Amino acid sequence: LNIADRDLLYKRINERVDEMFAHGLLYEVFSLYKKGITPNAIGYKELIPFFNKEVTLETATDNIKLNSRHLAKRQMTWFRTQMDTHFYEVNLDNIEQTIDTIYHDLKEFLK
Repeated sequence: LNIADRDLLYKRINERVDEMFAHGLLYEVFSLYKKGITPNAIGYKELIPFFNKEVTLETATDNIKLNSRHLAKRQMTWFRTQMDTHFYEVNLDNIEQTIDTIYHDLKEFLK
């Protein structure tokens, strides 16, 4: 996977966060919060200030998206610096082309 287009990466992250909320993230975190459990994971820690009435839900959501982008950047940096990795942009509209490209590169690598 190669996310060369930062706007596309941010769009995907934002959509994923919106999906998390649509699937009950707020209620999941609130149920833990009521029990005194405050996880430090992205998507959880940003909602605690909302429950404490320190920020709006919009701000908490924006913070989840921002922290998710920061994590994605750190992950991409780690892969680039720690591993001899080749990244691929996956074209879902033409997955066969992506598979062919990966197959070709793999054959060359194994020679």
